[in-house]
Amino acid sequence: MSGFDYRAVLSAAATPSPGTAPPRMPPATIQYQFAGGKPDPLSFPYDGLAAATARVMAEDGAEALTYGDAQGFRPLRELIAKKYRHFEQLEVSPDQIVVTNGSSDALRLIVEALVDPGDTVLVEAPTFLGTLRTIAGHRADIVGVPMDDDGILVDRLEQIIQREKAQGKRVKLLYTIPTFQNPGGSTMPLARRRALLEVVAREGVVVMEDDAYGDLRAEGEFVPSLFALDRHGLVARTGTMSKILGAGLRIGWLVAQPPLVRAVLSVKYDGGTSPFTSRVVHAYMAEHLEEHVEELIAVYRAKRDAMLEALEEHVGRERGAGWLRPQGGFFIWVRLPDNCDPAKLVDACAARGVSYVPGPAFYHNWQQDWPEAARYIRLAFSYEQPDAIRAGIAQLGRAIVEASR
Repeated sequence: MSGFDYRAVLSAAATPSPGTAPPRMPPATIQYQFAGGKPDPLSFPYDGLAAATARVMAEDGAEALTYGDAQGFRPLRELIAKKYRHFEQLEVSPDQIVVTNGSSDALRLIVEALVDPGDTVLVEAPTFLGTLRTIAGHRADIVGVPMDDDGILVDRLEQIIQREKAQGKRVKLLYTIPTFQNPGGSTMPLARRRALLEVVAREGVVVMEDDAYGDLRAEGEFVPSLFALDRHGLVARTGTMSKILGAGLRIGWLVAQPPLVRAVLSVKYDGGTSPFTSRVVHAYMAEHLEEHVEELIAVYRAKRDAMLEALEEHVGRERGAGWLRPQGGFFIWVRLPDNCDPAKLVDACAARGVSYVPGPAFYHNWQQDWPEAARYIRLAFSYEQPDAIRAGIAQLGRAIVEASR
């Protein structure tokens, strides 16, 4: 069977731009998984989730297997509000929370509720590649804002907003990951968060605050979220159980002011996000939330430290190589040595079974606007165990030497 040629009918969102895709590695060669931000499979509470599932079936029965509230299972929303109160001393009403199919679905709903084709959406450069695809799929104009080790540069943000407006553009959204940024690993200090909020308040720009990793702080002092600091109702914040319980559960949420909650619900065409899974998550986390998060912090701190130590030993900060020490999250953003050929590195790492994500994946229109992206790679320390991390980074170091000849 030859099959139908779907290229003629693909949407613009499903058609990759020629020459912009970053290099990919053959999946069959992977021995050391440093590419995807996958949670540690040994951290999953298998027995606890099995018991919670049995309890849900025994107590809720058919009610757990039918459609639910479009805003999400209320006891789970109440638990999320309790989580914010316990960990952040932040008061959030369950009515401000919408349960979604992971935090990426929450981000999609915000974009769908607010963005029309041709609107400008501002993003950090670099930023999470999944959100770049979501925004591009809604035919928005994506504009990157430069960063440093403390996050987005607020003065450049203001200049870019004013430039876009002067060109007649509608600047609708700013997407930011201020805590344990993906891929850069930075955490935005309090003073810069406040400065950012002053700019968006003056300019009337809504903020999408992605907080997928904020619970996993390995060191440093807690910094209030943009949502907590916001006094103008401009910030919507997302969260997820993917990093603190299990990515396969696909339970995330949006926290926003009532007008945006209503707008999101107007484009959320379903019978409630996973009413059954929401009940299971609630049944388990209602009893184990605090202790489980504490255990995860210890797990990921050990992995992060193993990768940082191995990078110092096997890559070193010579000839322009470098990285930021993340205070939490899953990732380390590595600048390659000046004489390392990124294209050769892909082949050298593939031969050694080492996977990573090349820097260009995290930039929109990287070849034209951000050519320095090719000098970076993102390493995830979340999946492999510490011994495998050390062995894999040793192989990465050898691959860098080979790619630098």
